[in-house]
Amino acid sequence: MSIYIVIILVTGLLIGCNDKQVSIEEPANTTNNTADTVPVNKDLKEYSILEEKVNLANYKLNIVDDNPYKRVILIENTDNKNEYKSIFIKETNRLKLIRLRDGIMYNKVIS
Repeated sequence: MSIYIVIILVTGLLIGCNDKQVSIEEPANTTNNTADTVPVNKDLKEYSILEEKVNLANYKLNIVDDNPYKRVILIENTDNKNEYKSIFIKETNRLKLIRLRDGIMYNKVIS
C-alpha cells in the first residue's frame, strides 16, 4: 500500500516540474462598446433638453442603442471619458439624463 502512495507522490512531483507553462492571454485588440457608436443628429426629440442641461459644445454625443423602444446616448468629455448617459423611452417620451458620477439629474416626460 505504501508503494502506491510513493508512486502517486513521485508522479505528482514530476508533473509539477514540467517545463511547459500554460498562460492565458487576453486578446490584444479588445474593442469597446463605444467604438460602434453613431454621431447624434440635432433633430432628435430629446436634443434640446440635453443642450439645456449640458453644455454640449464641450462634449461629444454618441448613440449606443437606438431601437423602436428606447435610445441611449453616451456623452463624452474632451478626454473621451463618458460623463453623462441619456435614456429616451420612445413609447412614453420619458427622458432620463444621468451624470455618471452623481446620479440622475433629469427624469421627466417630454413633449
